[in-house]
Amino acid sequence: MLFSLAAWAVVVVLGATLRSRAYATFRGVSLGLHVLFASTLASRFQGPLFPAFVYLHAVVFVSAVALIRPGPRPLVYRALVSLPAAFFSAGTLLALPWVLVRAFGYELGWVWLPYAFAFVGIVQSLSTRTEVVDVVIDGGLASRIGDAPPELPERVPRASYGTARVARPLRLVQITDPHLGPFMSASRLERICRRAVERKPDLVLLTGDFLTMESQAHPELLIRALGPLRELPGRVFACFGNHDHEAP
Repeated sequence: MLFSLAAWAVVVVLGATLRSRAYATFRGVSLGLHVLFASTLASRFQGPLFPAFVYLHAVVFVSAVALIRPGPRPLVYRALVSLPAAFFSAGTLLALPWVLVRAFGYELGWVWLPYAFAFVGIVQSLSTRTEVVDVVIDGGLASRIGDAPPELPERVPRASYGTARVARPLRLVQITDPHLGPFMSASRLERICRRAVERKPDLVLLTGDFLTMESQAHPELLIRALGPLRELPGRVFACFGNHDHEAP
């Protein structure tokens, strides 16, 4: 516990000194909760799992210190630090019910369950999900392919102004929330954009959250990643997400 509190103080002080007050505040709150929860749960992981618990707990602080200087990380670092830290911090925060029950002197079973959910989230973040939606205008119904039955979508009316009609279906591509960082490298986003161009879309919509605390100081990475979309002049539109407003 004393080691964790000392590490927490180091991260907060260095964050305020070398990065920003906002980063220090964010880390002060998030790491403070993490220290409280992890310290409460530590006794549940005694035995063969305890070394893994200590390692994962430590890399949370290593990752927080490293992010004081944002920048792209090599694959080995992401595999050994960034991803384990994200997994463990998420699982520990999801363990809030176990922490609360422990505070009242009881033990809740299946303490591994929040970490299982966190692991699923990590795996999903490392994969790219493509969803195709067909939309019929003028009284038809939008039908979603894959994850929802066709009887649920809403009616999509045509705008009342103008007389333009297109004989073929329009193809729109949306790319959202890439979050350049430990889960999404610039090379991976570049491949996604290349696949988008290969679909020959009429319109490409980039709906924000391009950056993370790791990548926001390096806009050249985003420029390179979105490079393939230059082949679609006049057809690409973008907006900021909340993470992008945090970037300088």
